[in-house]
Amino acid sequence: MTDTPLAHLLKLGPDCIVASAAVARNTGGEGGALIKFARDKQPPLSLLFISGVVESLGDALRAFAKANGRMAEDPSLALRFSLKRPRVEESDWAVRDDDSRVVDTIRALAATNALALELVMQDRSVRHLALPAGVTRLLTGELRTTL
Repeated sequence: MTDTPLAHLLKLGPDCIVASAAVARNTGGEGGALIKFARDKQPPLSLLFISGVVESLGDALRAFAKANGRMAEDPSLALRFSLKRPRVEESDWAVRDDDSRVVDTIRALAATNALALELVMQDRSVRHLALPAGVTRLLTGELRTTL
C-alpha cells in the first residue's frame, strides 16, 4: 500500500490551526498522552495518543525544530499559548472509549512556518491539524514536561 501524497496538508484551513494545547499523561495500560488542542473559533479537540504514537509525534516535532533551526522565543506567542491553553478535565478521558478520538497513525509534513499533521484514527477516520512553528516548540516542551 502506498502512502497518500501529503501536499494537501499545505492547504489546511484556519479551522485546523492549533493555537495552544494541554497535555496529560495517560496512566492507562496503553500509556501515551491525552492532548487537548485549542483552535481559534473551534471547540477544543481532545485526542489520545497511545505510547508509540505519542513518540512518533515527538519525533515529528523534533525533526521540524531541527529543520527550522533554533527559533527565537516570542514572548507574545508564549503568552497567547498560555492564555488559550485548554484545561484537561475528567470528561476528556472518555476519548479512551471512542476510536474516532484515538490516534493510530501520524503523517507529518513540514512547511516553512508550520508542521501539518494528518492523524489517522483507530476507526480509520482522518483529522488534520496545523501547528505553527512557535506552537510546535511550546508543545514539544509540554510533552517533555508531562511524559
